[in-house]
Amino acid sequence: MRSRSGTGGAPNRDESRQASTTTRSPATYCVLQAIHADANQSARMRAQGDWDSGARKLSCPDDQRLIGISQKGQGGLCTDTGMANMWGSAAATMVKSESVTTDWAVGFTKYQCPNGSFMNGYSLRGDRVSAVLCAPGRVPLAGAGRTLWDDRGDSRPASGEGGDYANGYYKAQCAADEYAAGIAFSTSVGRYGTPDALYCRRF
Repeated sequence: MRSRSGTGGAPNRDESRQASTTTRSPATYCVLQAIHADANQSARMRAQGDWDSGARKLSCPDDQRLIGISQKGQGGLCTDTGMANMWGSAAATMVKSESVTTDWAVGFTKYQCPNGSFMNGYSLRGDRVSAVLCAPGRVPLAGAGRTLWDDRGDSRPASGEGGDYANGYYKAQCAADEYAAGIAFSTSVGRYGTPDALYCRRF
């Protein structure tokens, strides 16, 4: 399986394709790695300039969505599996404060996209969460949600789809019929603001 890895600038178009048992096109994955430079793969966001000044930025290609994060190592995974070209015509917005309707990570700070939007990316200062990037969907988005934790181990599909996109680090990854909608973190004693949980919602 080949993957495409983003380290800033124009997207690297090596594609990872997974065999499909339906008539849909094979899934494409994009690996984001921002340890050494921004992994700002969204052409629309690059056109807007520095959308979170001073932070390391990770964003998916415009025809994909974010489905995976790593607790450390500044990694991410994007895909078009399940639904491609989810982004509608309106601009993406950056969320840097907590506004949720359900407490999906008790005791943690939660940055969540509003109903109707999905995570196209996120930003970090070191390994500490800075913001989540929310793109408005072209279809209604407000499905049931669940919390995946990556603070003590991996929370990923057993199939391993998308590959090990952040080798050596704990990862949380939504299923193929879900989209990422939020990240939770904590700066309490013994915690350092790293992405400790991912909020996944059904289409």
